[in-house]
This record gives sequence, structure tokens and C-alpha cells, in this order.
Amino acid sequence: MEITTTIKVLKICSIVSLILFSSCSTLDYKIDSEPPGADIYRLQDGRYKLYATTPFSEQVMSPLRWTGDSFIAKREGYFDSEPVTAAQTVPGRMFLNFRLKQNDLPILERYLSENSLSQYWYFLQTYPDSLHRKKVYAPMLSLIARQSNAQQSYSRLLRYVEDKETRKIVFGRMIKAIYKSKTPLPGLYALLDQFPDIADYQSDMLSAIVSQIETSKNPVAEYNRLFAEASYSDVFSGESYAQTRADAFNKLIKHVKRSRAPLKGLYAVLEKHPLALQYSSLIFPEMIGLIKQMKNTDSKLSLLSAKYPASNKYLPDRIRLAAIGPAGMRVFEINDLIKNGLGESIITQKILNAGEPYKEFSFSEIESLGKMGLPDKVVAAMLNVTASYNKSILEEKRQQAAQALISQQHEMAEKRRAAAEREYQRQKQSASEKNNETNVPAECLKLVAALKACEQTGGFLSMGCKAIANSSFDCPIPVAKLM
Repeated sequence: MEITTTIKVLKICSIVSLILFSSCSTLDYKIDSEPPGADIYRLQDGRYKLYATTPFSEQVMSPLRWTGDSFIAKREGYFDSEPVTAAQTVPGRMFLNFRLKQNDLPILERYLSENSLSQYWYFLQTYPDSLHRKKVYAPMLSLIARQSNAQQSYSRLLRYVEDKETRKIVFGRMIKAIYKSKTPLPGLYALLDQFPDIADYQSDMLSAIVSQIETSKNPVAEYNRLFAEASYSDVFSGESYAQTRADAFNKLIKHVKRSRAPLKGLYAVLEKHPLALQYSSLIFPEMIGLIKQMKNTDSKLSLLSAKYPASNKYLPDRIRLAAIGPAGMRVFEINDLIKNGLGESIITQKILNAGEPYKEFSFSEIESLGKMGLPDKVVAAMLNVTASYNKSILEEKRQQAAQALISQQHEMAEKRRAAAEREYQRQKQSASEKNNETNVPAECLKLVAALKACEQTGGFLSMGCKAIANSSFDCPIPVAKLM
């Protein structure tokens, strides 16, 4: 099989310039090959050196000097072309033919005539780089379909098939074979484990698994397996599966609701499944409905709000406020302590000692807290501890900023000191060479150099730099006389 590489040289100029070649303004060189990706080598200094890789294009103002030059073409999987000498530079075409390293077509035709599955396997193993491999896939699929262990053969074939279209066909055949087996659901999971890229080819894979889960003995456990394991979650994380995932979660929630401990089961769904919070509109309304049927409704709703803030949009404001505060001393927990008879002063002191923030409550929120049963002193303690906490955080940030500024000043001062030392050494060397030693002390020269370096910065940093420089050098001469 011969593949041709064509080098075209197009001359873009006027009719007159076709006669007078030197007046041509632009030359467009193009090198193409079929298949693309051929490396073109040019003989230079007795060696073939890489010149271009197809497809290649170049525009030049003057012609490339090709006349008499030798070229060859190379491509992986093919014999190198015979050397070709360029007869002329412009205009011109160059043909470089190169062929397959292994001419396996006659061998393949013999295998096709025998139409034996074992021979097809042998061909795929013996000629893994053959460009004719696609010719065996259709007859192999036909033969595999007649086998009792078709699923294993399909899986084996996928290890050889590379093009997406054929892989899609093989996956489809394999899924049909799994459906006919005695344990289809484990077979589908095994398929996911072996070939995670199945999601790229079989759009209804998740729907197939869900349909099998719905007919299983323990659908909740099977849904947990599907959505809790990271590998499966990654497979079905694409946008194209969003609706199917939502339907699957909806079915999972319905199964959990029919269990003996539905609320506990829904909490387990949130804890186990990385994707669960994406479907909060399906889960939290169900949980809230269950909690409203129980005793201590407000406390349980507050716990839900504290653990999963995403549920707040489905909760009344009084519940949202009840969940505010540190663990063990949330608003609803403080309210329970008050109802149980614990004194205000003790509660207030505990709030202040904890030092953990609550919230900068608005007036309407303070009114709601009062309606919930919290005394003014307790609410005031919550406001005070929050204000103190925010003040300490702000002060800490200010100290960090000041420390960073001081460190920056010291770093810059160190750099200026080093620059001053270099400047002093340079001036000293220059003065020595001119036999004109100065009577100014060395420390004063260093100070002058450092102050000049500080002038390169502006504002507060310049002032700090100069202050550090004045304190770093022992110069008896006033600075004004030196500058």
C-alpha cells in the first residue's frame, strides 16, 4: 500500500511577475500527506535532518532553495520512502511514496475465508498494528453471538478494539448478553469495574442498572452501593446523566421512606452519598415532613439545620435561628436548658466563658428569639460574645498585617544594606584606582549609599527604610553634608 506525500509551491503574484520571477511578493509552500503525520527529512551536510511534519505551510518572500536537494519521507508503521531529488524550486510538486512495513492483507484474506474465531484471535495477537484489523470485527461479533460465554468473549474483544464506534457496538452486545444471564446486576457492576469508559458509549447504562436494582431483593443496599462508591459516582457524574441520577435518587428515597426507620435512613443517604446534596429538593422536604410527625419537632429540625445548612431554605426562620451557635450551646439547646429550669445567670456566664460566636442578630431576629423564650440577658450575652469574637479576629488580622509590613521593611532594609555595601566597595575601588582616597569614613559612605537606595521606594516604606539605615551605620558626619 503506497501513501503519497505532495509538496506544493504556490506563487502569489501578478501576471508580469510570473515572467519576472524576482518581483514575486509571496510564495506559499505547502506539504501534505495522506495519511497526515509524515516526517519530511532533507539531506544536509551528509545527513538527513528533519525538515517538516505534514501538514506544513510556510509563506516566504523569496524562494526556498530546493533545486538538487534530496528528501525522504518517514512515518511510523511504514517503510521510509526512496530518496527524491528536487528538480526545480518553483513552481513544483514533490511525490514521496512510502508503504506499510507489514503487508498483512493477503494473510487476513486467508483468515476471512476460514472464518474461524480462534484464527481471528490469533490474527489480532500476531498483527496488533495492522491497519486492516477492522475487517475482522464484524465476523467476530457474529461468531461470538453464538457462544454460550459470549460476555467473556466480548470483554476480550474490547481489549483489542480502539475506535469508539466499534467499542459502542461491542458494549451494546455485551449488555444484552448480561441481561440474559442469571445474575445481571453483578454482571453490570463487573462491566463498570473492568471498563469505566463505558459511560462514553452506552448512554442508558445507569438506567439499566436502576431497572435491575428495582427488581432486586434489597434495593436500598444496591442504591447505596451504586452511589456511595466513588468509582461509580465518577462514571455517572456527567451532565448527560443528571436526570437519570435524579430519578435514581428519587427511587432510593421512596424505598428508604418505606423502611422501619425512614428518618435514620435519609440521614444515612446524606452521609454516604457524595452526590446527595445535589438533590436536596428531593431529600430535605421528605425529612422535614417526617420530623414534623415526631415529638420535639423544633429540636430535631434545628439539628437538621445545624448539620446541613442547605436545608435552611426549607425551614421556617425560627428553626434557622435555633440552629445558630457552637455545638452543645446552640440556640435551641440553650432554650431547652432554660425550659428545664437552669438559671439565666449560669447560662449567661457559660456563653461568655465559651467565647464562641453566634450572630449579629437583627432587631427582627432578636424579637423572634424572645418569642422562642430566650431572656434578654441571654440574648445580650450572645451578642456580646459575638462582638468580642469578631473584634479579636479583626485585631488578629491587623497584627498579622502589621507583622507582614514589618517583615517586608526588614527584608527591604537588608537588601538596601547589601546594595549599600556593594556601592561602597565599588566607590572605594574606584577611588583607589584614581589614587584619590577620600577622607569620609567608610560607615558614612555606606549610609549615603543606603539612603540613596531607600529613595527608590516611596511613601511609608521609604521612611521606614531610611530610619533603619540611619540606625544601622555609625557615621559622625551629618547626613545633610553627605547628600
